[in-house]
Amino acid sequence: SLGAEGQDIAFLVPAKCEAYLQNQLLAETKCSMQVEVIEGLRKHRKVTLRAEETHELQAVAWRLQELQLRMCQGALLTERDFDLQDTAWDDVMAAFRSKRGHGA
Repeated sequence: SLGAEGQDIAFLVPAKCEAYLQNQLLAETKCSMQVEVIEGLRKHRKVTLRAEETHELQAVAWRLQELQLRMCQGALLTERDFDLQDTAWDDVMAAFRSKRGHGA
């Protein structure tokens, strides 16, 4: 989206990436990055990039995609890390187990 301060773009990335979201992604740009937890998606993070220049935003977006690719190649990420339904299923099962435990 376009705003008075520039442009921003949001990505949904596996939470395991969060530890690797360092300033190196933003190197040599005037981009800023915000990482947020989204309720109900424990295994994912919303990463919002903001920049005044489109080419800087594109550069950082490519770096973020490259980070995920390298993490997949290094087996730090698997298909399950990208599965949105998996997160919801884990939450339902945890709630079920906790209710079952209280009733026993």
